[in-house]
Amino acid sequence: MKLKKSEKKKKIILEAAIRVFARKGFDNTRISDIAREAKVAYGLVYHYYKGKDKILHVIFTETWNIFLKVLEEIFSDDTITFKEKIYNLVSFLINSYVNFPELIEVIIIEVIHSNRIKRKEYLKGFMKSFLIVEKALKEHSERNEIKKDINLRLTTIMIFGSLEMIFSGFALKGLAIEDFENEDELKEKIVDLVMKGIAVENG
Repeated sequence: MKLKKSEKKKKIILEAAIRVFARKGFDNTRISDIAREAKVAYGLVYHYYKGKDKILHVIFTETWNIFLKVLEEIFSDDTITFKEKIYNLVSFLINSYVNFPELIEVIIIEVIHSNRIKRKEYLKGFMKSFLIVEKALKEHSERNEIKKDINLRLTTIMIFGSLEMIFSGFALKGLAIEDFENEDELKEKIVDLVMKGIAVENG
């Protein structure tokens, strides 16, 4: 029972931190802000997380581990085309943003677009994601779906870079889901942009 209660408190604190980070920014957030948002004692936040850096680390690590698991499931599916895999990835990301916009904004702004991205544990996570997609690109190139003369690593970085910039547009409010007729139209447009230049024609 104690464990369940503590896990519930930790979850409340993390969710409160995400809201405050998204609203005020990481650098402008104090532990007292998180405690107030979570409606818990100031000392309880420190008891569980030892500071806001640890909180952000947990938020990123837990989120990225989920992303890696989904990425592996999508790109290890041998029954679908590479374009379908990209569509499934884009769908997952769009759905994640629609359901958890503040979480995605915190990941993008406070980790990806900050010096924290240089931390070894973060870079290791990103490299894992690159390798998953790069491996799939190679396999689909051998199936004659993807052009054989492309540089696999460069193309992988291009795919992630394109997706990062699109979701940065959402996070920075330069782009909105409402700018499109519906979510399906948005997903199709993103997939077309990603696949342009790498897919074999009629492949």
